[in-house]
Amino acid sequence: MDFASLGVLTGIVIALGEFFKKVGVNPKLIPILNIACGCSFGVAFMGVGIREGLMYGLVIGLTAGGFYSGSKNLIENFK
Repeated sequence: MDFASLGVLTGIVIALGEFFKKVGVNPKLIPILNIACGCSFGVAFMGVGIREGLMYGLVIGLTAGGFYSGSKNLIENFK
């Protein structure tokens, strides 16, 4: 398990969330998609068992959602 790969996978999930938003997916579904993508990436790419992969994936998805909502709130405050 490498913490750098957590950061890279989080960035990929953030980019996928933005892609889904641009394609026209309902913005209220983006957090669910972040968690689903994070869990699948955690199991596929973290090189651990399924349970640990799901836990890492949950962290990846929730972190991606936090960055998304945090940056959105920050931008709205400066408008």
